Amino acid sequence: MSNQETSETGGASSPLLKQGASALAPGEPQMQQGQPRTGWRTYETRGQPVQAHGYEITPIGRVAQIIWPGGGLLWNRPVAVEVRQGAQQTRLPIRNMTRRIIASSLIGLAITSLLLSWTQTKRKPLREKKRRRRKA
Repeated sequence: MSNQETSETGGASSPLLKQGASALAPGEPQMQQGQPRTGWRTYETRGQPVQAHGYEITPIGRVAQIIWPGGGLLWNRPVAVEVRQGAQQTRLPIRNMTRRIIASSLIGLAITSLLLSWTQTKRKPLREKKRRRRKA
């Protein structure tokens, strides 16, 4: 890279983008002219393959993106690892146990809350009947 291709403020590490060029990572989809500037998008990304002991290992991630005028939120998480040895390719999923435990706990809490509120509403009429009998 020559000095003419670098920006004056960014130094040698940030090249100037030519008109129509993109600064996105290789696996990241480019924003098209017709795509909305606000909304929700999800897509899969692929990292750089790594060679080790005769295997080619490629990390795969999923991106969830919420875009609103003036900003947005981007969330990346690992999904799988692709392992290639010669012509054989295997995709090994990454299971997030923390997410499963938290989701199960929240579902259990919601069910417990619903059951407790249901049992409390069933008991109220019995209490009122007993009070009425005592007064009479």
